[in-house]
Amino acid sequence: MVKQFVELLREKRIFRWNRKPVDTKALAILIYQTGLSYRKTKKILNILEKSSHESVRKWYKKCKGLFDVKRRARRAVAVDETKVKIENNQIYIWNAIYFLGKMLERGML
Repeated sequence: MVKQFVELLREKRIFRWNRKPVDTKALAILIYQTGLSYRKTKKILNILEKSSHESVRKWYKKCKGLFDVKRRARRAVAVDETKVKIENNQIYIWNAIYFLGKMLERGML
C-alpha cells in the first residue's frame, strides 16, 4: 500500500522540492491519516529520519485531497443538572438539549 501511495504522489507531482524522500513523506501522511496527532506522527517518523510536526502538517495538507474523508453526522446532546434546596429538601433538576436547540427532556428528582 505504501508503494502504491508513493507512486501516486510521484505521478501527481505533489511535492516540488524533495529534501526528504517521498517515501518518508508518504509514510508520515499515512501514519497521520490513521488518527495520530502531528506530534505523535513526528515522534514515530524520527526513528527513520528527523522531521518536525510542522513538516508533517504541510505534507498532509498538500495531499489532503487524495483521501475521500466523509464526515459522519454527529448527534450532540448537552445535559445540565443542578441541585436546588426547597424547604430543607434537596431537589435535582436536569435538562437535556439537542445541539440544534430543541428541548429533549426535563426532569426532577
